[in-house]
Amino acid sequence: MRPPCQKQAAPKRRPPFWREVLVRWKLGVAVVALLALGAMLAGWSIRREDRRMREEFLEQARRMAQTIPLDRLKVLNGNRDDEQKPEYRRLKSQLMAAQQIDPDWEWIYLMGRRGNGVVYFQVDSEDYDVSDPSPPGQFYTEASPALHGVFDTRIATTEGPTQDRWGTWVSAFVPVIDSKTDQLVTVAGIDVEARHWRAQVLRAGIVPALATLALLVILLAGYRLERRRMQPADPRRRPGRYLEAGLTICTGLVLTLTMGWVSERIETYHRREAFAALAEIKSERILDAFMSLRHSELEGLARFIEGSETVTVQEFRRYARHLTYVPEVVAWAWVPAVETADRSAFEESIRAGGWQGPEYRIWETDGAGQRIPAADRPVHYPICFVESAAALSKYGLTPGRDLAAVAAVRDLLETAEQEGLICATDVLPSLPGASSQQTQILVFRPVRKFANRGMPKGFAMAAVDPQAFLRSFLGETPEENRQVALDLLLLRPGEAPRSIAASAAKGVPGQLPARLTDPWTLTRPILAFGKTYAVAVRPAEAFLAQHSNHLGWMVLLAGLSITLAGAVVINFNVHRREDLARMLDEQRRKLAESAHHFSLLARQNRIVTWETDVDGLYVDVGDTAEEVLGYRPEELIGQKHFYDLYPEEGREAYKASGFALAARNESIQAPTCPLVTKAGETIWVSTAGIPLRDAQGRPRGYWGTETDITERKRNEERMARLLEENQVAANRYAALIKASNTGAWEYNHATKRIWCSPEYFGLLGYEASDFELPPERRTIDALWLDLIHPGDREAARRYLAAYLEAPRRFFDHRFRMRRKDGAWAWIWSRGQMLFDAADQPTAIMVGTHIDVTESMRAEESLRENEQKYRMLTENMKDVVWVADVEAGRFLYVSPSVETLRGLTPAEVMAQPMAASFAPDQRAEIMERVRATVAEYRAGRVPANAFFTQEIPQLHRDGSVVDTETICHLWENERTGRLELHGSTRDVTERKRAEKALAAAAERFDRLAQQNRAIAWELDLAGIYTSVSGMSESIIGYRPEEMVGRMHFYDLCPEPDREEFKRLGLDLLRRGEPVADQINAMVAKSGETVWVASTGIPIRDAQGRLTGYWGTDIDVTARVRAEEALRESERKYRMLTESMKDVVWIVDAETLRFIYVSPSVEALRGYAAEEVMAGTLSDSLIPGQIDHVKQMIHKHAAEFRRGEITTRTFFTLELRQPRKNAPPIVTEAIVRFWRNEQTGHLELHGVTRDITERKRAEEDYRTLFQNMLEGFALHEIVCGADGEATDYRFLAVNPAFERMTGLKAADLIGKTARETMPEFEPKWVEAYGNVVRTGLPAFFENFAAPLGRHFEVAAFRSAPGQFACIFTDVTERKLAADELRESRRRYVSLLANLPGMAYRCKNDRSWTMEFVSQGCLDLTGYAPEDLIENRTLSFNDLILPPYREFLWEKWQDILQKRGTFEAEYEIAARDGGVKWVWEQGEGVYDEQGRVVALEGFIADVTARKLAEAERERLIRAIEQSGEMILITDAGGAILYVNPAFTRVTGYSRAEILGQSPRLLQSGLHDPAFYREMWKTLEAGQTWEGQIVNKRKDGTRFTEQAAISPVRDAAGHIVNFVAVQRDITQQLRAEEEKDALQTQLAHAQKLESIGRLAGGVAHDFNNMLQAILGYVEIAIEQVPPDQPLHADLQEIQKAATRSTALTRQLQAFARKQVASPKVLDLNEAVEGTFGMLRRLIGEDVQLVWKPGRSVGLVKIDPSQLDLIVANLCINARDAIGPAGRITIETSLETITPRATVPAVDLAPGTYARLSVQDDGSGMKPDVVEHIFEPFFTTKPVGKGTGLGLSTVYGTVKQNGGGIRVESQPGQGSTFKIYLPRHDPKDSPPPPPPAAETADPIAARHETILLVEDEDVILRTTKRILESLGYRVIATDSPQDALRIAAERQGQIDLLLTDVIMSGMNGPELVRHLQGTQPAIRHLFMSGYTANLLEEQGVKENHAHFIQKPFSRNALAHKVKATLALS
Repeated sequence: MRPPCQKQAAPKRRPPFWREVLVRWKLGVAVVALLALGAMLAGWSIRREDRRMREEFLEQARRMAQTIPLDRLKVLNGNRDDEQKPEYRRLKSQLMAAQQIDPDWEWIYLMGRRGNGVVYFQVDSEDYDVSDPSPPGQFYTEASPALHGVFDTRIATTEGPTQDRWGTWVSAFVPVIDSKTDQLVTVAGIDVEARHWRAQVLRAGIVPALATLALLVILLAGYRLERRRMQPADPRRRPGRYLEAGLTICTGLVLTLTMGWVSERIETYHRREAFAALAEIKSERILDAFMSLRHSELEGLARFIEGSETVTVQEFRRYARHLTYVPEVVAWAWVPAVETADRSAFEESIRAGGWQGPEYRIWETDGAGQRIPAADRPVHYPICFVESAAALSKYGLTPGRDLAAVAAVRDLLETAEQEGLICATDVLPSLPGASSQQTQILVFRPVRKFANRGMPKGFAMAAVDPQAFLRSFLGETPEENRQVALDLLLLRPGEAPRSIAASAAKGVPGQLPARLTDPWTLTRPILAFGKTYAVAVRPAEAFLAQHSNHLGWMVLLAGLSITLAGAVVINFNVHRREDLARMLDEQRRKLAESAHHFSLLARQNRIVTWETDVDGLYVDVGDTAEEVLGYRPEELIGQKHFYDLYPEEGREAYKASGFALAARNESIQAPTCPLVTKAGETIWVSTAGIPLRDAQGRPRGYWGTETDITERKRNEERMARLLEENQVAANRYAALIKASNTGAWEYNHATKRIWCSPEYFGLLGYEASDFELPPERRTIDALWLDLIHPGDREAARRYLAAYLEAPRRFFDHRFRMRRKDGAWAWIWSRGQMLFDAADQPTAIMVGTHIDVTESMRAEESLRENEQKYRMLTENMKDVVWVADVEAGRFLYVSPSVETLRGLTPAEVMAQPMAASFAPDQRAEIMERVRATVAEYRAGRVPANAFFTQEIPQLHRDGSVVDTETICHLWENERTGRLELHGSTRDVTERKRAEKALAAAAERFDRLAQQNRAIAWELDLAGIYTSVSGMSESIIGYRPEEMVGRMHFYDLCPEPDREEFKRLGLDLLRRGEPVADQINAMVAKSGETVWVASTGIPIRDAQGRLTGYWGTDIDVTARVRAEEALRESERKYRMLTESMKDVVWIVDAETLRFIYVSPSVEALRGYAAEEVMAGTLSDSLIPGQIDHVKQMIHKHAAEFRRGEITTRTFFTLELRQPRKNAPPIVTEAIVRFWRNEQTGHLELHGVTRDITERKRAEEDYRTLFQNMLEGFALHEIVCGADGEATDYRFLAVNPAFERMTGLKAADLIGKTARETMPEFEPKWVEAYGNVVRTGLPAFFENFAAPLGRHFEVAAFRSAPGQFACIFTDVTERKLAADELRESRRRYVSLLANLPGMAYRCKNDRSWTMEFVSQGCLDLTGYAPEDLIENRTLSFNDLILPPYREFLWEKWQDILQKRGTFEAEYEIAARDGGVKWVWEQGEGVYDEQGRVVALEGFIADVTARKLAEAERERLIRAIEQSGEMILITDAGGAILYVNPAFTRVTGYSRAEILGQSPRLLQSGLHDPAFYREMWKTLEAGQTWEGQIVNKRKDGTRFTEQAAISPVRDAAGHIVNFVAVQRDITQQLRAEEEKDALQTQLAHAQKLESIGRLAGGVAHDFNNMLQAILGYVEIAIEQVPPDQPLHADLQEIQKAATRSTALTRQLQAFARKQVASPKVLDLNEAVEGTFGMLRRLIGEDVQLVWKPGRSVGLVKIDPSQLDLIVANLCINARDAIGPAGRITIETSLETITPRATVPAVDLAPGTYARLSVQDDGSGMKPDVVEHIFEPFFTTKPVGKGTGLGLSTVYGTVKQNGGGIRVESQPGQGSTFKIYLPRHDPKDSPPPPPPAAETADPIAARHETILLVEDEDVILRTTKRILESLGYRVIATDSPQDALRIAAERQGQIDLLLTDVIMSGMNGPELVRHLQGTQPAIRHLFMSGYTANLLEEQGVKENHAHFIQKPFSRNALAHKVKATLALS
C-alpha cells in the first residue's frame, strides 16, 4: 500500500521533450570533445616520447661515433680485401662487443659513399656466420634520402621506421669527421627493430587513454543523473541537487591526476637532461683520457724510442718523467723482444750500462713467488726501462721481469707483433711477487724500427690501474663525488658486460641495469687498444635529492584546490539568474545614458544622425541637422531623399552610387562628399552608415551619420598646395631617392655611430628634426635598433654581428620598424662594407632602407599559400599510371595520386586525362601527346623510347603541382589499343633547388663582375665550350662570339701565339692544374689585356679527362704597376751610379789610404793615385788633424774591445783642401773593419761634398723660422733590443707651433709619449723604418687630440734622426671626403637599390645614357646592352600595349613638370614577363628645355602576383558558403565573410572589433574553451563542434576548424576560423533516427497486423456460419422447448466471440469500427460490472470521474476493450491484493508544452488514466511495452497482444498513450482521446429495432456469390427465409454467366469481397458494364486495410461486415435495394 501522502499526490508531468533532446545533444558533443581531447593528449604524449627516444638514440649514436678509431678506418679500402686486414677484424669485433650495451641494438655499422653517390658498407657488427652477410664494399641500394643527407650536410639524424631487405628499422646516422682535414670519413649507424620501438612509444599513451575512459564514465554517470532529474518525482527526493558540483569534483580529480602525471613526466625529462649533461662531462673526460693515452702519451713514447739511435736509461727517464703525471697510468716501460740467442748479449749490455748493476738478468717467479732465471723461450719480453710515480713493487713491474712468462701477456704480445697494432690485456690480477693485490691493464704499442740500428724491436708499455684510473675522474669536491657513480666495463661479443672498476655512491645499487641505455644510466662506449670498454654513469642519491620532483605534487595540490573552488563557484552560479536580470536592467539604463551622451557628442562635433527607407527618403533625422545643414528635422523627414542634398551637377552619380551600395547591402565606409545647405552653401561631410533589416531579414533602409569636415577639407587643400610647391623645389638627388622609395644610411662600426638621410626617417613618417641628437648620441641603438620591432630586434642584431664577422657579402635583411603613427613598416635593408686599397674592411658600412610593407604582405600571402600547398603535398611518392591515349582516359592510377593531387584513383580515372593538367596548358600537352602518337605510328619513334616532360598538374583544391613525368608508348596486344605507361614525380623541391642554383650562379656572376673575372671552360682541343658574361666587359667579346668558335690561344698576341699554343695544349693533355699564370690577351679592340689564369682539369665519372675549367682575372692594372716599378728602379740605379761621393779605405794604424775611388778627382782635383800616395793627414786642413786622429784612435780602441762593431757608423764633418781651389766642406761616413787576410784594422768611408749643403743650412735656418709648413726634427729612441720605441723632439719651427698649438719649450728634449698621452705606437714603427732604411715616407695623418688632418713628409736627416714637414690639409681633406662620401653614397645607393636607376633621352626609344647595375637583375641585360641602344632599346623591352600610353603620359608629365609614376609589363631576357613600377622626373636646362629623364624602375611582379592571388582568395572567401572569421592575437574580430553575417545575423559593423565570446551560447563549460585556447596557443589547429548563439538568441551548431597564423618571426599574430552551420544537418540526422525507429516499429506492427487480420477473417467466417445456423434453428424451435434456450446461449457465445475478432482487428488498427459519440464517464462506468468480475474481489477498484470531461467518438466495444486490457494487466501486476484507480480528466496540450513521449497535435483531450500500486516496471521494459508479443508474464500467462492492441486502438482513434512506471511504485497508463464537439456531427438517428421483423420482401431476385460453402448455404437460407429469390454460386465466373443468362432479372448482387480468380469489386464492374441498373452489396470478414486494397472502404454504404445477424442482413439488403 502507498503512504497517504502519495494517495492524494497529483500525477507529475514529464519535462518538455526538447529538454531531453538537448541533454542528449550535449552528451554527444561532450563525448566527441572528450574523445578528441583524449586523443590529442595521447598523441602529444606519444609524440613527446618518440622525440625523447630519438634524441637519446641519436646521442647514443654520437657517443659511438666519437670513439671510432679513424686511423684504423682509413687503411680500409671498402672492398672484400678488407676482410683479411687485422684492422677490419679488430674493428668488427669491437662493434660486436658494443652491441651488449643495449639488447635492442640490432646492428652497428659504418658506411661510406663512392664518388658516384652509391652507399656501401665498411664494417658492421653482424656475426661472421650469418646467412646473409654484409661484406665490406657491399652496396646498400636501399639508402634513404635521409642517409644521403647525412653525407651531404654532415648533420646527424634519425629516420624510420624504414624497411630494407633485412627488416623494418629505426636508425640513427652520425657523420664521423676527421678534425685534422675536416673531411667526412664515414657515417656511423645503429638500427633498432621498429616493433620494439613502436611498443615503447605507444606505452606513453596508456595514461591519457585511461583518463579519457574515466572521464567518459563520469560523463555517462552525469547523463544518467540528469535523466533521473528530468523524471517527475517527489521534490524532496529530487536526485542530483548538487549534480554540477559533483561532476566538477570528479572531473577535476581525473584532470588533476592526469596533469600531475604530465607534470611528473616533464619534470622527469628535465631531471634526465640535467643528469645527462653531468654524465656527458664525466664520461667524455674518461674517453679523452683513453684517446690521449692511445694517441698522445703512449704514441709519443713509442715515437721517442723509434726516433733514437740508442736509448739510455737517463734519456728514457728524462722523457718519461712528465708522463708520470698522467693519473690514469701507474708505470711506463720499454719492453724489448729478446730472442734466446741474444739473451746473454742483451743482459750484458744492460749491466754494462750501469742501470741495474752486475746482477741484472731476465727473470720470472716460481710457484712460491721467488725470482728465478727465466726459462728458455724463443722470445723473451723483459721489462727494460721503467718509470713510475708509484712503487714498482706494488704492481710487480720491476726491471728484468719476463712478461713472456705470463701466458695471457705472451699471447697478446705475439698477436700485437704480427698485426702491428696497439693492444691491451684483460684486467690482470696482481703479478707474482707484487706487494699489493691491485689489478692492472697492460697496454702495448709495437716498436719495429730498431732492426737496422742494432737494437732489438719491442713494445712501449703503459700500466693502468683501472680503479685508480676511475677515481681520478671523480669531482674535486665531496659534494661533486656524491652526485654520480661511475662503472668501467669490459664488453665482449655475446657476453654480459663485465665491471672492471667502480666508484661507489650512496643510493646507487651495486647491480647494473639489464639495459645500459636505461634512462637513468648513461653509457659511453670506448673502442681502444683492440678492446671495447664502456663507462656507465648513474645518478646517486645526492643528485636525486638535489633534483627532486616537486612539480607533480604542486600540480596535484593546485588541481585539488581549483577543483574545490570550481565546484563552489559552479554551485554558486546556478543561482545567479536573478542577479543577471538585475544586471540586464542596469545595462538598459546605461544604454539610455549612452544615447544621451552620444546626442551631446554629435552636437559638439557637428554630427547629424539620420535614417532612410529603401527609397532613400529620410524617416528620422537628428536635431543637429538644423545647425549643420540649416534644415529642421521635420523639413527633411518624409520630405526629402538623401540625394536631394547633393549638388545638382553630381546628384545623379551620388544617387546611383547610393542605390548600388544598398543593392549590395554593404555598409557606407565614410566617403567624403559635398552637401548643399538650406542657405545654398556647399559643405563637406564624411558619411558612414549601416544597412537595416526587418524581423524577416529584408532590407528596410539605412542608418548613419554625416560629420561636417568642411574645415578639415580646406586644411587638406592648403596642405596639398604646400606639398606641391615643396615637390617642385626638390633637387635631382632627392628625386632619385623619392623615386626609389629609399632612405640611405652609413654606419661606422668602430665608433658605433650612424648617419641617416632625411628619406631614412621619411620612410617611417618622421622628420629628420625628430632625431636631432648630439653626435655622441647618434648611435645605431638610438637611430636603428630602438625603432625595430621587439620581435625582430634580436634577429637584426645577430644578423649585423654575423655580417661584421664576414663582410664580403651584401648586408641584406628585412625587419619591422615603428612608424611615427605607431604602425609597423617592413623595411628592406641592403648595404655593403667598404674596403680600403688593401682590400681590408674599413668598419664603415653604407646602405639603403626601402619600405617593402606591401611586398612583405604579398610575400606573407604567398608564404601562407605555399605552406598550405606544402602541407597538401608532403611525403608524396611517385604515381604510376596507364592511360589509353586514343580515348584520352586513365586506365590505372596508383593510390599515391591521392597524396600528389588530393584525388582518389577512382576520381582521377573518372575524369578525362586532360583534366589532370593545368588549364592553360591542357591543349598544348594533349597536342604534344597526339603528335608523339602520330610519329610513333609512322615509325619515327622507337618502341622503347622514353619521354621526360615537366607537366603542371591540377590538384583537387585547384592548385597546380609541378611534376616530372617519364613515360613511353606501348601497344596492348590483347586489346589492340595504344597505351601510355608512365610515372609522375613531384619536382617542387627540385624546382626550388634550381632556383637556388640560379641564385648561386647569379652571386658568382656578381663576384666575377666585382673581381673582373672571366669564367671559362675548354674541351681537349682548346675550344671554348662556356664563357661567362664578363668577357665582353674585359676583352670585348660576347660569350656567343667565343663559345664553339675560338681557341684559347686565338687571344694570345701574334708573336707568342704558337709557343703559347704548344705549351697550353701540352698542359691540357697532361691534365695538370694552372695557378695564377700571367699572360697577355688581345682584346677585340686590339688593346692588350693582362690576365691571371687559373684552371683545373675536368674529369668524368670514370676519371677520364674531358676538359678544363678556370678563370681569367684582369690584372692589367697590376702588370702596368709592376712595369712602372721596374722603370723606377732603373732610374734609381742610374741616379746612384752618377753620384759624386768618394769611397775610400784607410789603415787605422798608419792612416794611409788603401783605396780611393776615381770620383775624388772631381771632388778635390787630385787624382786617386795622388791621394793614395799620402796619408789621411794630407787630405785634411791642418787644424783638424789632431782632432781626427784622436777620434780615430779612440773608436779603434773601442772596436778592439768589442764595444762597437763593423755595423757602427760615424759621421765626420771635415774641411779638405782642393787642388788649386779653396777648401771644401765634406761629410764622411765611416766604420771600422778588420781585414782577415792582413789582420790590420781598416777605416772604410764615403765622403760627400756638403759645401753647398752648409750654405743651404744657413738658408735653411732662415727658411726654418719663416716657412708656412710645420717642421719638426726628431731623434729616434730605441730599446735594449735596438728596436725603435719612441722619438724625442729636437726642434720645431714656429709654423709647427701655430698648427698644433704646442710650444717648443714644452716639446724640445721630451719624447712623444711624454707630450702626447694618446700617442699611437704605429708612428714609432713608421718613423723608425725611415731612420733605419733612409727611405722617405709620405702619408696623411689625423691628429686626434688636435682634430686636424696633416700631410706629412718624413725623411732621415741624420743617423738616428728624422725630420717631418707638416702641411695642414684639414680643409682640403674635408672637401675631398665630402666629395668622396657623396660619390660613395650615390654609388652605394645605386648598388643597393633593388631595381634600376636610369638617365635617358626623351625619345621614343628611351635611349639610355646611364643605367645602374640593377638592370641585370631586372631585365636580364647588362647596363652596357641598353646604353645608347647598343644591343636593344628599353622601348623594345616594354610590351606593345603599354608603349604609346607611356609616351603620352611622359609628355604630359613633362609639360606639367610633375612626377611620372606608372606600372607596366616588360619582357625579360629569359622570355618571362615582369611587372615593373617606374617613377621619375624630367631634367631641364636653364631655358626650361628637357635634356634628359631620370628615375627608378623596380620589379613589382611578386606584388602583382600576390595581389592577384589575394584577390582570388578574397573572392573565394567572400563567396564561400563556409563561415570564415579572422581575429587578432588577442581575439578581437578583424574580418568576417558574408556567410558569417548570414548565419549569425550580425552585420560586419556590429561584429568587427568584438570578441567571439559574443556568440557563446553558454552550453560549453570554461574548460572547453581553455582546452581550445591551449591547443591554439601551442600553434596547432583546433577542430570540433561548437554551439553558438545568433543575434536573435537562437542557438546553432557549427563544425569549426581554428588555426593560428604566424608572422615571419614565428609569433602568432592572427587566428583563422572556418565554420559550417550543421544545425539542420544534426536535426535531419535526429529526425532520420526517429523516423527509422518509428518505421521499424510500424513495420513490425504491420506484419503482425496482417497476421491478425487473416486470423480475424477466418474466425469471422466461422462465426458467420454459427450465427446463421443458430438463428435458423431458433426460428424453427418453439420458445418453450429446452433446445431453444440452448440455442440462445450458443447465439450469445457466438456474439461474444465477435469481440475476439474485434480485438484482433484493433491490433491491426484496421478493424471495421463503428465509432459513436459517447460520454466518456458513462461509457467507462458502464464497464465496471464486467471489470469487477475480471479482476476479482481482492483487488479494490476506485473510480474518479472528472468534471466536464465531455464526449468522445469511439467504437464502444473498442473502449471496453481498452479498459478491460489495462485493468487485467494491472491485476496481474498487483498480485493477490491491491488497488486499481480509474480516473478521467481534461488536459490541454499547447505547442510548447507537449506531453513527453506522446505525439499529439495541440488541442484539448479527454484523458483516461488507469493506475495501479503494483510492482512497476523498469525503464528498459517500458521502452518495449507496446511491442506485439512482448510480455513480462510467465509462459502461458499472457499473449503479448493486449497492450499492443490497446496501442493500435488508441492510435486508430487519433489519440495517444503514455505510461509512467518505476520499479516498486506501480504504473500509470494515460489514454488521450480527442474531445468531440457536438456541433461537429448531426444528431444520431433513432436506433433501429433490429429485434423486429423486417418489412416483408417484394420477392426481388438476389445473385449471391460466396466462395465459402458453409456461408453460401447459410446466407442463402436466411435470404430465402426473408422472401427473396436467391441464385447462389461460389464462383465469380459462374455469376457472370448467370447474370448474362438472366439479363434484367437480377435486382441485387450480394458478393464476398475477396475471392479467388476475381474479387468482388471487379465482379461488380463487369456486371455494371452490361447491366448498369443492377445494385450490389459487399460482405467480408477481412480488416479495413485489406478491403481498401480491394477498393472497398469500411464505411461504404454497400458493405456489411461479417459476422452479421439475420436482422442486420435484412435491413442492409432492404436499404441497398431502396437506393436508386
